[in-house]
Amino acid sequence: KDPAVAGPRVVIFIDDLDRCQPETAHRLLEALKIHLSIPNCVFVLGMNQQIVVEAIAVAIKKDEAESLTRLKADAYLEKLCTNIWRLPLPGKPETFFCDLIVDAALKSELNPVLQATRCLPPNPRRLKALANVTNRLWQGANAGIADKRRAAMAVLTVAYIYQFHGDLYRRWQYDADFWSEIKRFVNDPLH
Repeated sequence: KDPAVAGPRVVIFIDDLDRCQPETAHRLLEALKIHLSIPNCVFVLGMNQQIVVEAIAVAIKKDEAESLTRLKADAYLEKLCTNIWRLPLPGKPETFFCDLIVDAALKSELNPVLQATRCLPPNPRRLKALANVTNRLWQGANAGIADKRRAAMAVLTVAYIYQFHGDLYRRWQYDADFWSEIKRFVNDPLH
């Protein structure tokens, strides 16, 4: 605690600023400027900085080169946000994903396969969503299956298709034989 600051502090969190429409993000930052000097008040903005800079550039665009507009947008955000903490991406997506798996048996089956294939995206939000679907599917699939490795791989495959290939998953829901069609297509030497 800073002894120069008397009294309690108010901390205001604004998350997902990068998900706002460009004009909305810019207007929010403009409105926020007048509040940044309030004593004992701290603002924490959660955002993808590059996306917010692009949004500001869209909002302030004038008849000038795109690179100049982007530099102005970057300077604008840097002036507002004087203490930027950049969060690191997870070191290995496979390890981050496995840490989110609740069931120890499922985790032990998936971890070696994922470490060997390295097929997961590096985005923490997408990995968390995939882990949530995997955990949910495992609860229903785990009961009564003797071959845990095969069940774990089946659950991960379904969760992966569900999370990252929605069109395939919807087709699969509509046509249960679609999985067989995919296997035939992949194994056909003519393709």
